[in-house]
Parts: sequence; structure tokens; C-alpha cells
Amino acid sequence: MSVFPVNPVPTKSLVVADLLGEPMDGQIAVCGLEGIVNRTRTEKLYVHHTYCADNRGGWNDPEEQGLHMAHTALWWLDAVYSDLPRETLLPSAHPVYPMFFAALARYRDLVRGAVIYDHALEQATIELATTVAGQKDYLILSPELYEETLKEGYRFGEVEDLRRYAFPDDVSCLAFALENWFDTAEHKVAYTWSHMTLEKDSWGPAGKDYVVANRLFTFYLDIFDEEERKHYADVFDRYPEGTPILGWTDEGVADGLFAGMGRMMIPVISVENLTVASSFPSQEIVPPAKDSPEPEKDAVYIVFQVADGDNLEHSLVYEPYTLARDPAFGEVPAAWVVNPALCELAPRHLAYLSKTLRKAGQEPVAMFSDGSPDPDRYTGFIRYCRTVAGLMKRAGFASMKQMANGEAVSWNVRPQVLFSGYAGTDPRGIGPYEYHLDGETLHLGTVPLGECDLASIIRGAEKPFFLSVFAGTASDAVASRISRSASELLEALPEEKIRFVTPAEAALLYKKIRKENEDRA
Repeated sequence: MSVFPVNPVPTKSLVVADLLGEPMDGQIAVCGLEGIVNRTRTEKLYVHHTYCADNRGGWNDPEEQGLHMAHTALWWLDAVYSDLPRETLLPSAHPVYPMFFAALARYRDLVRGAVIYDHALEQATIELATTVAGQKDYLILSPELYEETLKEGYRFGEVEDLRRYAFPDDVSCLAFALENWFDTAEHKVAYTWSHMTLEKDSWGPAGKDYVVANRLFTFYLDIFDEEERKHYADVFDRYPEGTPILGWTDEGVADGLFAGMGRMMIPVISVENLTVASSFPSQEIVPPAKDSPEPEKDAVYIVFQVADGDNLEHSLVYEPYTLARDPAFGEVPAAWVVNPALCELAPRHLAYLSKTLRKAGQEPVAMFSDGSPDPDRYTGFIRYCRTVAGLMKRAGFASMKQMANGEAVSWNVRPQVLFSGYAGTDPRGIGPYEYHLDGETLHLGTVPLGECDLASIIRGAEKPFFLSVFAGTASDAVASRISRSASELLEALPEEKIRFVTPAEAALLYKKIRKENEDRA
């Protein structure tokens, strides 16, 4: 049984729509329509170039027209969908919403009506409109776009205009949504979304296809408002503890808040076309066997770590974007954090990432969520651990990153290696220079690259020495950064035996050294 809602209708062909230049309300409408189409059609709508202010790709790609965003939807077409027939959706002649009206003309027969959100309470009513759209097969429209559809001759037999309720605030909008739309939604996962506006600060409409297609309940609250954030419990208490929360709000507040509620959040930012990606069958990945390395007792073993793959933006956008563009990729072994949920949500993408990383001498490492339930919330915590362990097995991952409660998680998941904390400055993990064996799990603390003197640390360390180095995320050329750092270390310490290894190699080496020491004692 799947952890997440997945699309049971297989993809046989794609109709590709370019949303670059489409206004935000047009992008929202197309992504919502994509969910309606892809729920039932084997010919699936596939969008690219949605806008997201949080997509801060560090590459200067001419295709992005100065946006400096990382977009991978077009690239995935060749990387994982090359076997599928595809057709480019030609834009309509409309001067403002060319792709929306092109998509509407093609799929008008699937649309039952329209739901109009309210600019006076934009974030909350856009999410309410998305919930309604999924259950009623409605278009999600701004007032302006609704008027444009009328001018173009479209008439909808059913129209839900959210302006008529004049919700005074986010909490009242949520109360209305819970009373009228929660019970009829899909409850396999929870969903919340923030920063959904029509302005430049918007985090964009990518993911609305998944919400609409699966009829999820989505909502908005201002998590920075002390009174509003109390009302997250009004929603999440309706789900069993340990139910995954998808979407995004803010990790600085949400991690602790949700952990205390027995919950965890899986960030889904700037990820397009999950209704296509999740329509392929999940297959268990078996990693290739590798020779066990022989330890050198006077060596320093360094594991470079590329983080934040729990956020699907990193697993499905930044990491593949960087793998394809960074000329130094594969020069130095590293651990790349990837969300094992991809075995259900994007199995073809996971197979590609796993094969590409391992072929280049890298290792994918699991991280499931931004935070995790407190161990004191036993029901949610155990569900979290069992979910992670199951997904890791199916994804073929042996090691994982855990932000907090590493010891408790490791005893329930039993990974080969566990990286705790975040970048070595996170108090939730073990100390940055600590490492120890806990059962069969090697725990590795982490030091942040660029914020410590690695050469001095290595010179003063008792050998053999194991060190995890946080190299940053893949939102820019992280492989080049790792390669430069490795070269600088080798040049600065010619007298030291420095070995760059993967997590799996580090675990095997440490266990061999420990056993040899025990046998000798």
C-alpha cells in the first residue's frame, strides 16, 4: 500500500505547455486544470517554466530570461520520458493568457465550472479555491481571468465566487473550508501552502496539479502570527498522527510546532507535474554490490555531504539541474540527500538519480521530511520511522540524514550511516567532530565547509579519523565547490593520507577498524 496518493491512470503521451511569461493567475489556472486532466486521461498535460520566488538557482541560464531559476521539467522530458510521444501545445492568440486559453480550448469538456478567489484575502482563498476545484472539477480563476473567459465566449453552468463570503481573515476562511470541504477530501496526506500570491514574491502554482488531481484539502495560515498558528491543530488533529504533511510554510517555526503535534512536513516547492511523475509504477531499486575497501589506520576519511534533498525542490529540481551542468560532478565522492518518497511520487526520476549518482561514485542518502515527530508522540514517531525504513528499502538507500532525535530514529530505522543535525552548527545533532557506532549504525557529526579550518582539524586529529563535511546544497555548482575543497586539502596537507569516501565506504571502514582493534585487544 502506498504512503502517498499516486496517479493510477498511466501516462501514454504528453501535451507540453510552456508557461514562461504567463501571468501568475494564468499559471494557477493551468496547473489546476492539469490536475483535472491528468486524473483521468492517459494523454497528460505537462507544464514547464512556472514561476517560484523561492527557486533560487545559482546558474545563469539564458533560457530563464534573467529569472535565475532552476527549471528541470523540459530536461526531464528527455531524461526520463523520451519513450513517450509528445506534442507541444501551441499558444492561443490571447494577448495576456495565451497558454491558459489554449489549454482550456483543448480540455473544456473536462471542466464542470469555475471557482473565483478573492484578492482581499488572496492566500487563504486561493487555497480554498484549490480544494474546491479538486472536488468539483472547477477552474481556479482570479476575478480578472474569469471576466476574460466570459469575453472569450466561455460559460460555466456552475460558479463558486468566494468573494461573496467576504471572509474577514484567514481563520474564518479555514473554518468555512473545514465545515464544508474537509470531509469529502482525500485524507491520505495533509497539505498546506504559503506565499501563494499573484505578485513577484509568490512561491508559485507548481504542485496544484497534484492537489487537484488527488482531491486534497489545502489551506493557508500565517505561521508567523501567534494566534493564527494555533489553528494548524484544527486541521492536523483531524488526521491520524504521523500523517505526512506536504506543501510548505516555514521550517523555522513549523519544525518544532509540527513535531510537538506528532507531525512532519515534506516540502514540495517548485515541483511541476507530480501527476505525471506519480503515474508510473514504483519498483524496488537494488543498489549494485561494491567491493569492501581495506582500511588504512593512519588515514583521514572524509565524506562530503550535499543536503536538503528532503525538499522535493532539491531532489527533483536543484540536484538534477546541477548534475547536468556542473563539470566537476563525479570528481570527488559525496553523499547527496534525496527524498526516498520519490519511489512513489516520481519512480522514474528516482531511478535516474540513483543510477547517475552511483555511476559517478556518489551515494544517495535518504531524508524524508523537514522535521520529524517528537519521540514522546509515540504514535506519530513510530509511524514516521516505519515509513522512512520502508521507503528507504524500496529506494535502495542504506544511509540517512536526520535533523533531530538521531539516536531514537536510528534504533527504529537501522541505517548504515546516520548524519545528524544540519550543517554542523545545528544543536539538534551530535557534535561536529563526533562519530560513533550505535548498534550497526555509524553516527557522523558534521562540520560546515568554509566555516572551519579543516586542515587544522585534520592535523590535530588522532588517526584514523572520520569526518563529515557539509558542502551546501545543489542550488549552485556544489560539485565544483567540493572538488576545489578536496584539492585545497590535498595541497595543504601532503603529509596526510586523506581519503574521500561515500557513507557506505565510511561505515565499512570504521567497522573493520573497530573489529581489528577488538580482536587485537
